[in-house]
Amino acid sequence: MDEYISYLAQPADIGGRRAKNRFSTLPMEANDSEPDGAPSEKTIERYRRLSAGGWGVVYVEALASCERGRCRPRQLMLSKSNLDSFKRLSEAIRAASDPPPFIIYQINHGGRYSLNPLIAYRSEILDPTWDMPAGAATASTAELDEAAEATAEAVKLCAAAGADAADLKCCHGYLAAELFRPSNNRDDKFGRSLENRLRFMDALISAGMDAARGDGLIFGSRISIQERFPGGIGSSGPDGTMFDFSGVAPLLERLKAAGAAFVCETMGVPYYNPAATRPQAGQPGLEAALAAHHGLAGWVKSFNPAFAVIGAGYTPLKADCVERAAKNIIAGDVDIIGFGRQSFADPDTAVKLLSGDVARVNWCAACRKNNCSTLLRAKAPAGCAVHDPAFRAELKKLKEK
Repeated sequence: MDEYISYLAQPADIGGRRAKNRFSTLPMEANDSEPDGAPSEKTIERYRRLSAGGWGVVYVEALASCERGRCRPRQLMLSKSNLDSFKRLSEAIRAASDPPPFIIYQINHGGRYSLNPLIAYRSEILDPTWDMPAGAATASTAELDEAAEATAEAVKLCAAAGADAADLKCCHGYLAAELFRPSNNRDDKFGRSLENRLRFMDALISAGMDAARGDGLIFGSRISIQERFPGGIGSSGPDGTMFDFSGVAPLLERLKAAGAAFVCETMGVPYYNPAATRPQAGQPGLEAALAAHHGLAGWVKSFNPAFAVIGAGYTPLKADCVERAAKNIIAGDVDIIGFGRQSFADPDTAVKLLSGDVARVNWCAACRKNNCSTLLRAKAPAGCAVHDPAFRAELKKLKEK
């Protein structure tokens, strides 16, 4: 492992700024905010611990852009009224590690997965994945205009909140991703044509550019490069099942032209095909799933070598992740290695691996039922139920109900 860890210990460039190493957390919601969406003391302590755990990038979980965009009662939500609380969060992250990590805030609107769903269009594939209200109507043009405006404003707040960068989230079936996919059959300015399907993301990119000019904010996007269902992002058309890079290229081209600094690769919609988003150790076809993640990251890097590419698909490898990650870095397919569930399982993963203390890493067990996701979807506080007794108790209470 020693011959490979040196590659992960190297600093990485993100838009002209420096991440101290190649380890990044990935955005993992924990549903532990204050009622108004402000970080609670529990939230702040959670991120302080991640910072102290040696990560080069601390990627803050999905921050709802408005009340209508919240997916859970205690989801974090960034607004002008609670801005000072996010400044405290950023300060706590920086104070916990010297040098401090690079901080990314992920901005999101939950769309169809919000507590009060905002459904861009009806889908035979996706409607059954969530508890849709009977007879729920699709969003009006005015509602989508309002959502785009609110989400763009949240992007602009990231610098004032103390983040180094904003992630314009376009993945996992949330609103920006839903509107972008080829199966979006709306008849208004948000549907059908590519220009219309990217209108929501264009508003966020414009906000990112404004914040970059005015506040020096770096921005990028986490994208489901391939959703893996007919008409999903990356498919060949509204009913297409073949993956076609040309379907994703227009968004990457817009990000490149706007000066975006990073892309975080992901796949799938966890509400529909979770094995694509978060491959499980022991699942059939695991190696193919990991290779798909790593290959898509490599394609994004080849599309624009200037992007700092944050790759996924490393958690199931456990200790073998170091060798695989180093080889992908050497090959030029990825710049930074992202860990989602593993950052829940052991916030100190990065510092342990960098110091050669691999034997003490608490590896994600890749629970067959994804217990951390089970907690989150049940709107309970979320974390690792295997390694943390507090979340084990939460899971037990949930099962008893």
